[in-house]
Amino acid sequence: MLIDGGIGQVNAVRQILHQRNIIIPVVGIAKGAKRNKNELVGDVAFITSQKIPLKTLINARDEAHRFARRYFFGLRKSKQIDSN
Repeated sequence: MLIDGGIGQVNAVRQILHQRNIIIPVVGIAKGAKRNKNELVGDVAFITSQKIPLKTLINARDEAHRFARRYFFGLRKSKQIDSN
């Protein structure tokens, strides 16, 4: 499971999965303290063993951001129209 976030988000997801007896690797991709780098946290060995390129993970994260932004901006726009 790929999480957009650092170790805090990864640990939160791990806790929920553990409560439900679900055992899968969890990897977070964080932008770093100054948002100028991409850093993997969590079960990074799984990513390495699967030979998944970092660029693939970055693209997945960026696509999720693009989708979410479009969806929420659309909601905001429709609410502005409906409220008039």
